[in-house]
Amino acid sequence: MQKKMGWLIGGAVGVLAGVGTFFILKQRTGDPFDTVNDIRNQYAKEAISETEIEAENMVAEGAMTSVKYENEKQAK
Repeated sequence: MQKKMGWLIGGAVGVLAGVGTFFILKQRTGDPFDTVNDIRNQYAKEAISETEIEAENMVAEGAMTSVKYENEKQAK
């Protein structure tokens, strides 16, 4: 009788673990490369080249560097 009860409890734990794993894996985010490709496709539809995007990013990075420099300068 105890062996049957052990099998029953073990089976129930296994089922619960399987269902929990299923829900955890189902909530995973998408592949980052898919996200990058989606962004590229969006800009392609809007006729913006990747060079323009990179130029905008470089300007933004330059602005942030200037702000950081000024903040460090004022802190001294």
